[in-house]
Amino acid sequence: MKKIVSLFLLLMVMFSMVIPSQAKEKVNDFELPKTIYVMQEDSGMYIATDKKTADLKANMTDDYGIYETKSGDLISYTGTNSYQLVDRYEVLLIDEDAVSNILTNESIIIEIRNELEMQSKRAILGQNEEAKFVLYLPKELQIKVREDFYYEYGGYQMLDTLVYFHNLDTGYQFIKQGIDTNLVAQEVSNIIVSIAGEFFQAINIFNYAANAYEAYQNITGTYPIYGQYEDYLQYLLKYDIYTKYTFVNKNLGMGYELGAVTQNVKLISSVIREYHIDYYGGNAVDTPKVYNTYLTTDNYWNAAQTAIDHSYGIPWVELVELSIYGHLINL
Repeated sequence: MKKIVSLFLLLMVMFSMVIPSQAKEKVNDFELPKTIYVMQEDSGMYIATDKKTADLKANMTDDYGIYETKSGDLISYTGTNSYQLVDRYEVLLIDEDAVSNILTNESIIIEIRNELEMQSKRAILGQNEEAKFVLYLPKELQIKVREDFYYEYGGYQMLDTLVYFHNLDTGYQFIKQGIDTNLVAQEVSNIIVSIAGEFFQAINIFNYAANAYEAYQNITGTYPIYGQYEDYLQYLLKYDIYTKYTFVNKNLGMGYELGAVTQNVKLISSVIREYHIDYYGGNAVDTPKVYNTYLTTDNYWNAAQTAIDHSYGIPWVELVELSIYGHLINL
């Protein structure tokens, strides 16, 4: 399934090279409240309540979608009337020993361990000392008549495993080198966002320029000379990735089955770096931009029903994909 999505995405990002720089940006109009009010049942499960008293208040933590109650419990937003009680684990991605301990934990599904191993290798290679991995595992409720119970929806037992990667970056990656770089710079204007392989939106890279070529002109006050082999154009992105794995137990003797993988990406910032030979010699310039915007797949905030619908066989997978001028960005 992933190969099919990737092939479709490749075709889409090739098409995205012709998306105009004036493409309209969509607005992420869903925002979780910073404060919620919840009641804890005898089972230990938290549910939403209309009562707004101080003892029922829970505040958003630094991890978006995770709240801390008055008693210090951590609960995750599920998109249902129930909140999931969770335990939190955190390691720096460059800490090989800490990462290794998690990789040997077979209670964590292989997809999460593979992603952690890959992101750790990238952080070590890029010497990214700020990148970290945060894992939220469901905490079993104390219900005597039902084992392995976490939260429920539609009459089914559910659980979410939440994976947060913070402070990731791509490092500087080439868009173009050598002759024709200045021509390509005239076309570099947007980050193309695709969700599950389908075009979602184009995000402008520059605040005060239509494209990279114009940004270079604005900064240097001169023009690149065409056909220079020394020219290059690069990008760097900084971002967080939140991935939710939603499981369903339909009480058929199969236990919990993975039904949906959904994602939320926080695009933090970008830098476009370009070097051109111009009429004053050669200049390397950086054009930064801060976004702090969330790019969320359709079912991330309400994955329960999607997981129920796809808990037989192949789970539903929807991921955020980014590209610049046809270059698929490896998040």
